[in-house]
Amino acid sequence: MEVRNIMTSDVKTCTPDSTLASVANVMWSENVGSVPVVDSGGKPVGIVTDRDIAMSSFLNHRSLWELQVQEVVHGQTLWTCRPEDPVETAIEIMKAHEIRRLPVVDKAGHLVGLLSLGDLASAAEPGAGRMKPPLPLNSLDPVFKAVFSHHAMATG
Repeated sequence: MEVRNIMTSDVKTCTPDSTLASVANVMWSENVGSVPVVDSGGKPVGIVTDRDIAMSSFLNHRSLWELQVQEVVHGQTLWTCRPEDPVETAIEIMKAHEIRRLPVVDKAGHLVGLLSLGDLASAAEPGAGRMKPPLPLNSLDPVFKAVFSHHAMATG
């Protein structure tokens, strides 16, 4: 199965000069926990999460409307995949880098979607929601273990 079969295509984005307040508003209105950051050409340069917003405001002692996205994503390493990549390749990238969301880019590097742990879970058997082909449930074990391993160590 290819990434295009299970990725989310209708992705809201922001730019590096967006305020964290405007990104928080997008997250609230769209019921999402992250927003990809794109440059003026539509190429992803980072991802802002709800945790990034909360921690940035707290650690900088500044309000969300005073902080810009570029202050959060500066120096961030961004991993991507392509729509035609096998889902297994995307899972390996997510596992290797312990990431929960993977921007999907076309050949020119423009954002065309986002693959999240939620997308993987909704495509997994049984049921394979949203009329998508099923993904073997056990194929998600390695990525979930990698992404959540630091939580298990902290509590265990």
